Amino acid sequence: MAENIVRLLREKDLSYIEIKRLLRLSDEELTKVLDRLINDGVIILTKKEKYKLVELTDLRKGRIRIKNNHAIFDYNGKEIEIIPNYLNGASDNDIVLVSKDGKVARILKKFITYNALEVVIINDKKYVKYNNVLLELIGNIDDIDITSGYMILGELQDNNKVLLKEKIGQKDEIDMDVTPFIYEYDCNYKFSDKSIQQLQALPKYISDEYASKLIKEEDFVDLRDEVCITIDDKNTNDIDDGLMLKEDENYYYLTTIIAMPGYFIKRNSSLYYDVVEHGTSCYPAGMAIHMNHPILSKELCSLNENSTRLAMCYNYKYSKTDAKCKKVEIKLGIINSNKKMTYQAVNSIFEDNIIPEGYNEYLDLLKGLNSLSKLLGKDMINKGFIHFYNPELKITYNNNETILDKRVNHTGENLIENLMLVSNRDLTEYLDRKGLHLIYRVDEKANQEKLSMAMNFLATKLPIKPKEHYSKSDIISVINMLKNTPYEKVYNSMLIRCMSRAEFSTINKGHDPIGFRIYGQHTSPIRRCDLINQMIILDYLKYGAKYTNELWEDDLEGLVQHFNERELKAEKLEQRVEKRKVANGLRSLIGETKHGIISSVTDFGFYVEIDEMYEGLVNKSSLKGDIVYSPEMFSLFDKKNNISYTLGDQVTVVIKGITDNDEIDFTLQNTLEYNNLYGENYDYKKEKGKTKKKVL
Repeated sequence: MAENIVRLLREKDLSYIEIKRLLRLSDEELTKVLDRLINDGVIILTKKEKYKLVELTDLRKGRIRIKNNHAIFDYNGKEIEIIPNYLNGASDNDIVLVSKDGKVARILKKFITYNALEVVIINDKKYVKYNNVLLELIGNIDDIDITSGYMILGELQDNNKVLLKEKIGQKDEIDMDVTPFIYEYDCNYKFSDKSIQQLQALPKYISDEYASKLIKEEDFVDLRDEVCITIDDKNTNDIDDGLMLKEDENYYYLTTIIAMPGYFIKRNSSLYYDVVEHGTSCYPAGMAIHMNHPILSKELCSLNENSTRLAMCYNYKYSKTDAKCKKVEIKLGIINSNKKMTYQAVNSIFEDNIIPEGYNEYLDLLKGLNSLSKLLGKDMINKGFIHFYNPELKITYNNNETILDKRVNHTGENLIENLMLVSNRDLTEYLDRKGLHLIYRVDEKANQEKLSMAMNFLATKLPIKPKEHYSKSDIISVINMLKNTPYEKVYNSMLIRCMSRAEFSTINKGHDPIGFRIYGQHTSPIRRCDLINQMIILDYLKYGAKYTNELWEDDLEGLVQHFNERELKAEKLEQRVEKRKVANGLRSLIGETKHGIISSVTDFGFYVEIDEMYEGLVNKSSLKGDIVYSPEMFSLFDKKNNISYTLGDQVTVVIKGITDNDEIDFTLQNTLEYNNLYGENYDYKKEKGKTKKKVL
C-alpha cells in the first residue's frame, strides 16, 4: 500500500480524497499509512492540503550530530553545520528534516537516552547529581527504597528537574562500570509476563517424535547424519551459524546452517514485540545482553554441540575455477552439530600446525572450508572488497585486573567471515530474482569531499598523484601501500571516516565497501534483525513472493528505522562501557610515559593512540606557542616555533590523569619523529600561514 502511494506521488501531488479514490482504501487504512509515511520522513502535507514526496522538495532527511559543541546535519554521507538557533529543539542523534536554508523543519524521531543518576537526600527532599549539580527529583519518588546512594534512571525536564523513569539499585550493589550505562542507553532488555508464558510453552528440546512430525508434516529434511560443525569464539554461547561441505573435482557444495528462532517466535505475539523492541544483542566489554531470551538464544535455537536443532539450510554450488555461484537452494532442516570448534583451535591448526584434541577427524573438512573461503575471498577482492585494517580492542580480566589487548582476525575468523558474507550476498540475490522484498544492509559510496581531503593529505606522504576525484580503486591502492607500516591503522581509520555509515534499508542501495550490488543479512537471527528476514523467508516458502510482500509491506519501513536506532544505541553503550573499562585499566599507569601516534586532530587538541588500543587527548591549552588548527592538513601548527602536530606523527606522552567522564588526559613530552613512510627527507616551508610537508 505504501509503495502504491509513493508511486502515485511521483507523478504529482495528491490530496487525501484523490489518494483514497485512486486506491479505493478505507479511511482507517489510508490514515494509518499516510501518518506512517509522514513520521518516516517520506512525505509531507503541503499548505495546499496535498501530499508531496520529500525527495521532490528541498527538504533533506538525516541525523543531527553534536560534535565538539557544533551541530552537524548528516545526510547521505554529507555534513552541513547547523546554526544553534536553527535546531528548533533537535539534539544529538535526532532524525530530522532540514530545509534548504539549513533550518530543522521537523524532528521525525528523537534519540532518547536517559541518564543514570545518583540520588542525594537533603532535609527529606530527593535530588540527583547531574554534571556536579543537584537537581530536584520528581515523579513517583515516595518509594522507601530510594535512599541516598541509590541509582535511578531519570529524564531531564525543561524546568531543570529530573523525572524518575525507573529504579536501578543501590550504588554499592550494582556493577557501576556497566549497569548505569545499560539503563542510560536503553539496553536493559526485558520480557513481559505474557512473553515468558509463551516461552515456557515451547518444547524444551527437539525430541525424536517432534522431529519426525516436522519431517512428515512440514517438509523438514533430516540432516542429523550429515557432518556439521560450528566455529566461534571460545566464550560464545549463542551460536547462530554452522557449516556443511562436500566437493567434487569441479564444485564446492556448501551448506550454511542457520539457527531458527523465526520458527518459534510468532509474528504479532507478545514475544515477537519484545524481541523486536530489543532490536539487537549487544556486548559491552565482553558482557552479553541478548536480544532473544536465553531459552531461545542459549538453548532451544543455539546450535550447541550434540544437540538436535531446527535450522534454515542454505545450499550453494560454487565453481572451483571462477568462484561463481551456480545454484542456490533453501531447505528447512533438522541437524545435530558434531563439533563446537573455536577460532583459537582452528588458528592453531592452520597457523601453528598444532592439532588440538578432538579435531583430527575434521581436518579434511576444515581444509576444504578454508580453500573455499580463500577462493571466495580472492573473488571478493577482485570485485572491489575494501579490506580495512582496524583491529578492535579486546578487554579481559584477571583477578579484577583489566587487561587491554588487540583483537585481530586470523585464519579461523577470516574463514567464517568470507563464507557468511558470500552466503548473505548470494541468498539475497537469489531471493531478489524471485521478487521477494527484504531488509537490506546498505552502505553507499564514500563522501567525495571527505575522501578528497584525506587523499590529498596522504598524497604528501605516499607516492600517489593528487586529483579532483578519487575512486574506490584509489582507496584500495592506498590501503595496500600502508600494509605493515606503523601508520596503517591511523590512516585506515581516517579513510573509514570518509565512508558512509552502514544501515538497514527497505531499498537496495548496494554495499559499496564490500563490493556487493545487493546485500542482506541472514546468518545471525539470534543476535540481529536477521530474524525478520528469516521470518519473511519462512512466509515465502509457504505463500510465495507476492503474498509475502503484501503481508510485510506495512511493517518493514518502521522496522528498519527502529533497528537502525537500536543498533546505534547498542554501539554507543559498547563504546561507553569500553571507555570506562579502559579508564579503570589505566588508573594504575598515571604518570607513566608512553610512545604513541597522533590518531586524530581537532581544533581543541589532538588524540594519541597507544599500541592501536586506546586514545588520550593532548589538549591544545597544554601546548606552548601560538597554536592554529588546519583541518585540511590534519594538523595543529605552532606558528611561533614552526612546529607541527600532524596526523600520523609519532610522539611521546605522559598519562596525566583521567577525567570524571573517563577521558584519558595526556601531556606531550616530545615529538619522536615525523611520519616518514619511505625514509624521504621532508622540507618544511610556510605557505599562506600554513606549514606544509613536501617529499623531496
